[in-house]
Formats: sequence, structure tokens, C-alpha cells
Amino acid sequence: MDLHEKVKRLRLEAGMTQSDLAGDRITRNMLSQIENGNATPSIQTLRYIAQRLNISPAYFLSDDDDDFIYKKSCIIPKITEKFKNKEYNTCIELCSAFVGREDDELNLILAECFFYAAADDFKSGRLISAHNGFITSQKYARRTAYTADWMISVSSSYLNFITTVNIKYDGIPADDPDIAALKKFASELPHLDMLFYYSALMLTEYGNTDTEKINKAEDLISAVEDGDYKKHIAARITADKGNRREALRLLSELNRDSALAMRYHVMRDLERLYTQSGDFENAYNIFGKRIELYTKMQE
Repeated sequence: MDLHEKVKRLRLEAGMTQSDLAGDRITRNMLSQIENGNATPSIQTLRYIAQRLNISPAYFLSDDDDDFIYKKSCIIPKITEKFKNKEYNTCIELCSAFVGREDDELNLILAECFFYAAADDFKSGRLISAHNGFITSQKYARRTAYTADWMISVSSSYLNFITTVNIKYDGIPADDPDIAALKKFASELPHLDMLFYYSALMLTEYGNTDTEKINKAEDLISAVEDGDYKKHIAARITADKGNRREALRLLSELNRDSALAMRYHVMRDLERLYTQSGDFENAYNIFGKRIELYTKMQE
């Protein structure tokens, strides 16, 4: 494809008229001459046209007809800026311009953007959005040649945690989390607390008298920095040891201040303890609030 054909094709793809592309630096007639192959633009004019089309001038001078590499080089700085500002959904929109192109770098960017956007949804209690985001993150993480195992494992932990809220999905089943494999990423992952919390949660279901499981849960939670995660597991272990009053106190504090996804489990624990204590009025009130929270999380 010759230079004049590249200019015209990119202009039409951008939805620009000749007047739009010409701007105030060259005339529409001059641009028409260039596109028809009747005039050769100067280097300065070529740079101007490339800038207007958001592409590298090198593309017009190359023998390669595929403009993907040049468009990508122009958009990566924008994606980097948005990523630093934690504007993950904007990054995803910018990458959408390359839908259908297999590229390891873009696949890694999309995997990370969907992952962090899903984590934000999770913290805000938008569990269905979070679920879909983590599934999509895993899809792109598996398609990139770059190392993304940690993303797949941590996403799986989030997905497994989400399913404990009893929300039904038609999506791909989550992989089992590999805690041992993730420990080596501890210095890099701010999400490891959630992974250990989820594992400890599964080990401390009420009525559990397995000392080995309780000890393992205590060991896991000792590595967690988040105070709410620690408090919730401590409440469960305290209840298992027979101190319901102290467990109720800890759970009541968490019911006021914890994140939505955790609060669902806290409410479920409060409901069980109140029922076991014969306080059916409080159990019924907590049940009603838990159903309201459940409805809110169906986003």
C-alpha cells in the first residue's frame, strides 16, 4: 500500500473528512492531491498528518501495510497514564480498539485492568460485576506469554469467596487456589490477605472441633495485616471455644464497619450465634438485614 493510500484509509477509519484532517496547517485541496497520489508531502506535513491521525510518521514510510504496531505505540502511553491513575475501565476501553488482535502485551494489560477493576467491585459489594471481571481477567492472563500465574490464583480465591455468598453464576468455574504457590508473591500482592482470610474462613465453620484445622486457621490469619479479617476469624474461633458473648461482641463491631462482602458472612455468623443463644428476635432482625445486603450485592 502506497503512502497516499495509507493516508486516505486511516482518515476514513477515523471518520474524518478531508477538511477535518487538513485542519489549519494545510489546505483541503493539498490533502486531496496527497490522497490521490498527485503530490508528495514534505516531512513536516507528513508529521502533521500523522499527529492528526494519532499514528507514528514511520508507518507512512514503511513497506508494512499493517498499522497495528504503530497504533499500539501511540496508545500505550495513554494506557500507562490511566493505569497509574487507577482508571482501569478507561484502559479497557482504550484497548478495545485492538479487539481481535492477539498481542501478549495487550493481553497482560487487559488481564491486570480487569483484575483490579474487579477487585474494586468486590470491595464495593458489586459481586456479580466482580465475578465477571475476575473471569475475564483469567481469560486474558491465560492468553499472554508473560507470567500471570499470580493473577489467575488470586482471582480464583476471590471467585471462591464470592460463591460462598450463594450467588448463582453461569460462568466458568473457578480454579482451586494454590496458597503455597502464592506465598512467594507475598511482597508483591496486596490481595494476599483476602486469600488467607478466605482459607481460614473455610477452616472455621461453626461446630468445628478439629484442633488441627483451628491451628491451621490461626497460623494463616497470623500472616494477615487487615484487622477486620483477623477479628472475624478470631470471633469464629472464640465461638468454637464456647465464648459466645465475646464472639458476639467482635461480630457486632464488624457488622458496623466491615466491607460488604465480609459483612454478609459476619451477619450469617451473628444469625447463627443468636439462634444458638435462643435470641430469636435478634436472629430474625439480622436475617432480614442479610437478605437486604444479599439483594444489594446482586449488581
